[in-house]
Amino acid sequence: MKIKLSGKLSKGDGINLGGGSIGRIIKNGEIFDFGVAGEIIEIDFVKNIKSNTPVYKTSDKLLVDNANKSFIEGIENKKINLKCEIFIKVGEKAKFILENIEVYSDEKIEKANDKEAKIDKIIEKLCKTGGTPYKFVFDNIFVDKDVFVPVSVLNNLRRKAIEKYEEYKLDFSSKRIIYSYKNFSYLKDKKVFNGKITLKVHKNSQLDKILENPDISEYIREIYTEDFTLLEEYYNKFKTIGINLVYSALGVIRNEEYSILEKYLSKINNEIFNKVQISTWGSKNFFKSKFGTKKFNIDTYFNIYNSYSLRFFEKYFDAEDITISQEINKFEIKSLLNKSKEKNANVDMIIYGHTRSMLTEYCAMGVLTKDCHKDRRCAECARSDYILKDMENREFRLFQDIFCRTEIRNHITLDLRENINEIFELGVDRVRLDFTYEDSDMVYRILKECVEYLKYSKKFNYKNVFKGHYINSVN
Repeated sequence: MKIKLSGKLSKGDGINLGGGSIGRIIKNGEIFDFGVAGEIIEIDFVKNIKSNTPVYKTSDKLLVDNANKSFIEGIENKKINLKCEIFIKVGEKAKFILENIEVYSDEKIEKANDKEAKIDKIIEKLCKTGGTPYKFVFDNIFVDKDVFVPVSVLNNLRRKAIEKYEEYKLDFSSKRIIYSYKNFSYLKDKKVFNGKITLKVHKNSQLDKILENPDISEYIREIYTEDFTLLEEYYNKFKTIGINLVYSALGVIRNEEYSILEKYLSKINNEIFNKVQISTWGSKNFFKSKFGTKKFNIDTYFNIYNSYSLRFFEKYFDAEDITISQEINKFEIKSLLNKSKEKNANVDMIIYGHTRSMLTEYCAMGVLTKDCHKDRRCAECARSDYILKDMENREFRLFQDIFCRTEIRNHITLDLRENINEIFELGVDRVRLDFTYEDSDMVYRILKECVEYLKYSKKFNYKNVFKGHYINSVN
């Protein structure tokens, strides 16, 4: 059977036809171990297959072999460098320092009769770390020329050092950053009123209708946006109507991605980043050091569900507004807030939106478009709207961040708007409407219905709405 390749195919790889693996790869009558994109190859296949049938590669032998090597029992292929020092003197116990661990030989070192010590051999024997994940790197070596060091002494030094080092690394009692709950007393500050309703949008353009009709925003003091495109322009527009537009940082940021994010955000007026909403621990240090951020509002992805968490973020993050977990029910919310009556931070609760179901590094859209660049939002997969449909024809909307990370949103909309008054009675300070793919008109309509409900008790015309975990929490 002849196949035109769009990627590399090697001997031993699996394909979706026949359920077997590739044996021979024939090109122009000669046998090869692999073929590359653009080549037409022949493989041994006895069944009849229709012309132009797509053939998919289901496994990669080289990848599988490399993966298998990484977890062979007793073999560590990736080694961790550890700094070492060795001190061996005649008449004294040998001292071996591994990182900050010191060990000594059981007996004193004797003088050699007629041989000069071979330092390279001593180091070679000490470095035989075997199946451990360590590699010794010596900073200092002090060995008398006339010492006699049995191999057993070196083996014992190495064994004792590794055992003590591992005990130290596994002992978290003194090394973990622990904040005693006794120190979580609330600061005697004044509570800042930031409105009864807030919004979070995926795109700044979703806010256009609100800017055209600013009277609708009487209950709003803050709006969150994940979009830094034209952020400064929208920030200034909302500032004129008394609303603070707050940048909401990505839910996942790898260490190597902070520099790329800084490149984009550094073009924006730093005033905008005086307050930022964050979802990750590392974001605090990044925004504080790079943009001088003073206040950090806490997003729901910190999964806050107890009073200690509220105290912690208010005290150590200077949080004015904290969004609680979406996984707790109304009874747990009431208990949480009854224990937090002295708090200064506002407690927010999401009452509308398509909840995130999954976050993945896999770019499903890029596979379809064949135009995924991974490092910039110029590919077709970033510009288009895609839906993942399951076996029950439920549609899950897909989104991407600037690093081509894919979000999968729930197919059904969380809607607790008719429970707003009850939610306020529980002690929640502010309710939040989350908008992902809704257009500007729909954002305006949803907000208007909330405002009219609060002002005039106007009922919602919706039945069988999804309440999330408000009634029944996660088991």
